[in-house]
Amino acid sequence: MTHPAKFSFSAAPTQLRSVLCATDLADDAPVVLGCAAQLAREHGAELHAVHVVGGTAMDTLRQWLGTASPAEQSLLDRARDDLQCALAVALGDYNVRAHAIVHAGAMADQVIATAHRVGAELLVVGAGPSAHPVRRVALGSTADRLLRRGHRPVLVARDAAQKGPSGTSITRVLVAVDFSGWSTASLTWARKVAPHAHMVLHHAWSVPFEEKLQFAGVDPATVQTHENTAQVRALSRLHGLASAHGLGPQAWTPSLVRGDAALATTQAAVDAGCSLIVLGKQGQHAAQDLLLGSVTRHVLAESKLDVLVVPQPADPSPATPSLQ
Repeated sequence: MTHPAKFSFSAAPTQLRSVLCATDLADDAPVVLGCAAQLAREHGAELHAVHVVGGTAMDTLRQWLGTASPAEQSLLDRARDDLQCALAVALGDYNVRAHAIVHAGAMADQVIATAHRVGAELLVVGAGPSAHPVRRVALGSTADRLLRRGHRPVLVARDAAQKGPSGTSITRVLVAVDFSGWSTASLTWARKVAPHAHMVLHHAWSVPFEEKLQFAGVDPATVQTHENTAQVRALSRLHGLASAHGLGPQAWTPSLVRGDAALATTQAAVDAGCSLIVLGKQGQHAAQDLLLGSVTRHVLAESKLDVLVVPQPADPSPATPSLQ
């Protein structure tokens, strides 16, 4: 009889205290601001909305008039008014402590600096225009840079149906699991962001060296035995992870699929009726913190749902599960 795997990591969800929303006040601003406002309301968190005025127009203005000119100040004041109006619409009747922040400069640099200054635990950003010609290669430049450079969880907001004063709480979350330290960090943040949601723990499993076994002419019955063992082992480890996080039988559902995790994760979330996908910045074979893992990049490019990307755990080794 196979028993659930035992994990050495356990954590209880805690409420968010500070959320930072970065918006360029473009078409997706209502979605991004609405998502951040809803999270701030549900957690009783302080909301900071930041807009950065920059680009070619600002550079040209500074070349001609220098920094801190009346024209630049006027531009910043107008941007602040626009941000405050957009924030007021997103908040509606929500009783949330909210602040509109406007800076000039490079978007990613200013957002990261603002997050540090206000002590933001979570960043909420948009994915950029849906018609972006290279969407399958990269997100909008701001989201992509924040995901690469930041050390805070980043929520990429897309699902407009869930946003705004009339939006509903997140009820089902898919957490992509590969049984590394990233998995425990992802589940911890999933429960922190959506503490009352049903968790769908999703894992794409495979048989080690399956192609080599088939090429070597190993008996199909033997290969099938390995397949059954791999599936049972994966399910056992899912139960162990859920148990370590204090999830009872009614609080989570296993999702096992055989094959490529990059291809299966987004569809699994849709099939399970989830509105949020949570996954690590990289998988267990990540080499550099500056890079996004292939599964993460694929999900960000393909998913129409919100995606929460969790950074590398501060000390991943103790959180890495092991079978006993």
